[in-house]
Amino acid sequence: MWTQPGVTIKHGAWYLRRRKQWIPLGRSEATARAKFREVVEAQPGTYLAAVYDRAKKNARHREIPFGLAIEEFWQIVKRAGGRCEVTGIWFSEEKVTGSKRRPWAPSLDRIDSSADYRIGNCRLVCVAVNAALSDWGEAVLSKIVARMRRRRGPDARFSSGTSTRTDATVRHRRV
Repeated sequence: MWTQPGVTIKHGAWYLRRRKQWIPLGRSEATARAKFREVVEAQPGTYLAAVYDRAKKNARHREIPFGLAIEEFWQIVKRAGGRCEVTGIWFSEEKVTGSKRRPWAPSLDRIDSSADYRIGNCRLVCVAVNAALSDWGEAVLSKIVARMRRRRGPDARFSSGTSTRTDATVRHRRV
């Protein structure tokens, strides 16, 4: 059965919960998948445009050269296909209760943090991944994932539906 963050079946049809609204996706799984892709690709007009603007503003503030044209940014968005380019997790604007940031929201990451923003050095990743990468780099993140896999087994699925924080619960669940 097909599962995506924010997607659920109710009354015999697939729906996407986004910004406190129920978006109908269709009655069949194939129709729902196609509509989901349309909705995800329609997202650039809103949230993703702000991602580009925020990255450009932050680069200017931190005096980092920003050579990424908006057209190149949309190429990166299309390449990502609605998923984090490091983990493959679907982007979502869902919040974690008690947190200011949206861990599954898209964020523009520089692959080589010592280089400028250009198409060959940028990728679209989850905010949570970008935070981990900026603090520790890909080697630490890879080691964490490898250890989790070893501890839980190679076929273990990692849940993005619960938080390890004791003071918060995650509203973002796989259905």
